[in-house]
Amino acid sequence: MKTIDPIILKELHHRPPHLYIDSLVESSPERIMMLSCFDDETPFFQGHFPGAPIVPGSIMCEMTTQAAGLLIALHFHPDHREKKMAVGVLRRYHTAKFASFLRPNEKAIIKVGLIERVEELFRFKGRIEREDGSVVMFNEFTLTNLISPWGEWIEESV
Repeated sequence: MKTIDPIILKELHHRPPHLYIDSLVESSPERIMMLSCFDDETPFFQGHFPGAPIVPGSIMCEMTTQAAGLLIALHFHPDHREKKMAVGVLRRYHTAKFASFLRPNEKAIIKVGLIERVEELFRFKGRIEREDGSVVMFNEFTLTNLISPWGEWIEESV
């Protein structure tokens, strides 16, 4: 089982198996950098694709949106749990381009930058690179924040 940075578990509502970011490298209100790595036992590799496993594009997109959600939680809504907010909810993908593939056991460097904020809409540009700096994918997307309709979030001990 992989180790997940406690700050991610504290600030994001995502949980395994749908949590795709592992550790925080650096963050500011304008940008965030994170790391992730999927070992060859990760379940989605069984069917994507047998004999030539690659990380699905939709999961790479989710990696960038989760990183952006953490940026929002850390720098724009540090009180999101008290306010019963879901931060970083996907509003729109503007573009996604895939330059290469990400394979099992390759470390992904996730870089996300804030392009614009209009009230509770946050537009980001994201990219995933390998350790050698080669680009795997890049995208643009908009996230928003919601007040929980359930009134309470399920809290887990970190």
